[in-house]
Amino acid sequence: KPILMGGLGVQMRAVALNIAFLGVTRATQAIDVSGTAAAAHSVTISLWQLGGTVLLAWSSVASIIIPNELAKAKRENKTGMASIANAKFAAERLLSWGLVLGVVFSILQIACLPLLTVFTKNKAVQQAAVIPSIIGALLQIINGVVFIGEGICQGTQSFNYLAKSTFFATAGMLTSLKYFGKSLIGVWGSFAVFNGIRLLAVLRHHFVEGPFGSKNKKILMKIDQDEQTVAVL
Repeated sequence: KPILMGGLGVQMRAVALNIAFLGVTRATQAIDVSGTAAAAHSVTISLWQLGGTVLLAWSSVASIIIPNELAKAKRENKTGMASIANAKFAAERLLSWGLVLGVVFSILQIACLPLLTVFTKNKAVQQAAVIPSIIGALLQIINGVVFIGEGICQGTQSFNYLAKSTFFATAGMLTSLKYFGKSLIGVWGSFAVFNGIRLLAVLRHHFVEGPFGSKNKKILMKIDQDEQTVAVL
């Protein structure tokens, strides 16, 4: 049952992501018949991947480290707050590093804007890709937190939460594309909506809903109090 339910959550998230990227592709192709916007979008994606791929890899790191810390606490028979202390510390340190690396890659991507001439020699495409590339660079600031936060969700087996949040983000992105997807700037602005909703979701999971959040913290503190009472008796 856990495998089936977890697999379903992962599959639903993959479906939501595919819908989002199909929506972006459709909007980009419809901007102009010359293909300039589509080419500029491809160039922007290529430049974004210089840092985005590294940040995305941290998601996998988080999905490994967090369950490892939780399993270690379980092997040591820790209960209450002690059962999540090390994993919570690791998660928050990863999120902090995600923010730091996001800022670093944002600065690097802006500094690499001259590389647009390497990806294409077409002047119209180069000009069309400048502002979207800047937007993509600014998005790197939150991408590190988003990707690592989603890795933490995977590490705590919050697959259904992750699927729901991705569907909400996709819905927000498609709505934004409907009204602002007539230009490449609007398309990348819709990316900001997509990742912004994902950011809010992972922060809500970490600080409120998830195993390290305030709701679970109250339960674990109650366990600690009960154990202290038993020890005194």
